[in-house]
Amino acid sequence: MFLFIFFSILAKAQQSEGNKITESQPKHLDSVFTAVEIRPEFPGGEYAFFKYLSTHLIYPTTALRNRIGGRVTAQFIVERDGSLVDFKIIASPSDDLSLEAIRVLSMSPHWKPAVQNGKPVRMQFTVPIKFTLPANLPPRDTSNVFEAVETVPAYPGGTAAFDKFIKKNMQYPKAARKNRIEGTVYVQYIVEKSGELTDMHVERGINTDLDNEAMRIMTLPQKWWSPGMHDGKPVRVRLTIPIAFTLQP
Repeated sequence: MFLFIFFSILAKAQQSEGNKITESQPKHLDSVFTAVEIRPEFPGGEYAFFKYLSTHLIYPTTALRNRIGGRVTAQFIVERDGSLVDFKIIASPSDDLSLEAIRVLSMSPHWKPAVQNGKPVRMQFTVPIKFTLPANLPPRDTSNVFEAVETVPAYPGGTAAFDKFIKKNMQYPKAARKNRIEGTVYVQYIVEKSGELTDMHVERGINTDLDNEAMRIMTLPQKWWSPGMHDGKPVRVRLTIPIAFTLQP
């Protein structure tokens, strides 16, 4: 079994007197609650939802190959009819895991809707889903991996191009921004002879959200690197790269 799931619901309702729910009000104008008297429920309850996820989730091949696991935090709205809409990923270690979490959530049967003041209402739900790598994975292939070589692997365009790539794709996690958390995450990986990046993991992190974002950036589809060279031949090279998260004053 690849995952464990835990529910978390953000506190504080967000309904104003000028935006009361009525049956005739268009759905897109309805208030969205984050706390209610009776919360939404998957048919059969939390255990049934856990079973549904564990049955339907398929661990992405790329994530398995790169041994990427961790927590995907997904957010969605449970409509008054029990359907799930407006999926968002709050934090994730890779896009592959994000897409798989959303794929399975979007296939979910209708839930029992939230109830407030005796009426069904729309509610925002946040669900952390933990992808755990299977214990029976074959050992990492660390054979013939160089730590130092004559020609170091390089991103196409060099260091400046890679820095630009990171800045362009970085999405500072909201929770880390709100709590003013910053620092440097060190991601380690192997540049294969083909220039592909494999065996990626956080060597030294800060917190889950920033660690996940660093991993997500490094697993984005991108041009393959030029491989390391030693004795005139391409070789496998292990690199560690710092990814700095800095908030503006």
